[in-house]
Amino acid sequence: WLVSIGVFKNPLVVAIALTLGSLAVHSSGCFVALKTKHKVAGHALTFLGCMLLPLNLWFYHTHGLVTLEGNLWLGGVVCCILYIGTVVMLRDPLFMYAVEAGITLTVLLLLGQQGVIADATWLSLVCMALAFISIHAEGAFPADEETFNRQRFGLPLFWSGHVQLIAAISTLLGSQL
Repeated sequence: WLVSIGVFKNPLVVAIALTLGSLAVHSSGCFVALKTKHKVAGHALTFLGCMLLPLNLWFYHTHGLVTLEGNLWLGGVVCCILYIGTVVMLRDPLFMYAVEAGITLTVLLLLGQQGVIADATWLSLVCMALAFISIHAEGAFPADEETFNRQRFGLPLFWSGHVQLIAAISTLLGSQL
């Protein structure tokens, strides 16, 4: 009925519906993980919500609601804050990878706003800096902490930093070839 009367022809209405839907998937996954015995299903639903959230940014840009030149990276910051909140709430190191991906994509959006995303030098330099920060951020977690220890929550940062390092080297090598 809503489609037949043309409600979804307005991109703003669709953007609001997509954002609310993504947040509903994410929050329902957190609810299932925290309040039921189905922890794995809740974590899967929450991770699906984490993957859906950045797709909203793509929709905003393609329909001119918030463009790359108009501070789209702030939406990435909001996603990262939600990811960090998810890590704290669920206490699962799997979501540290979502935090790392969110931070990387937010920085890439910031590079896009500055107009230097196509420059391999800038891209590889920023990926290298992110890799350096991620690899050394592993040490921020204490080894003897019970919940947020280095083994569980530091290692995802360490391995994500290596992926960022590979991206930096591959970008630089690809530009030189």
